[in-house]
Amino acid sequence: MNIEQLTLQLNLQHQKSQQLLKLLTQENQALVERDIELIQSIATTKQQLMSDLATVDQQIQQLVAPINELPPELVQLKNAIVDNISLAQQKNEVNGKAIALGINSLERLQTSIIRKRAGNSMTYNQKGKTRGGGPRGGYISA
Repeated sequence: MNIEQLTLQLNLQHQKSQQLLKLLTQENQALVERDIELIQSIATTKQQLMSDLATVDQQIQQLVAPINELPPELVQLKNAIVDNISLAQQKNEVNGKAIALGINSLERLQTSIIRKRAGNSMTYNQKGKTRGGGPRGGYISA
């Protein structure tokens, strides 16, 4: 096994995990500011970063596979990476919840607008979402 190659890959993975943490913090701020363009840009970057992390992880597994364990001098670096990834998962969950809350707020606003516009002719679709009745809402009376 090539320790230098393994150290290089672990350092790269550590760097990528730190970039991911930074990116998730930026995503959270963009969510707070409701900056849609930045959120979309971050999502694309986050996907690429996750793909890079997976690729590096596979390379590390191939380097470690012959001996089934990491050399003791690299365990601390591995633990730092695991901590970063764990923290990134937590931040990603928080951001996901913020996105879900935003979507729910938009749906409530949409429902309220539909109710106001539709008056008494409001109906529900197959998914239980409200929609306006009458000629504009696509409501067909028998």
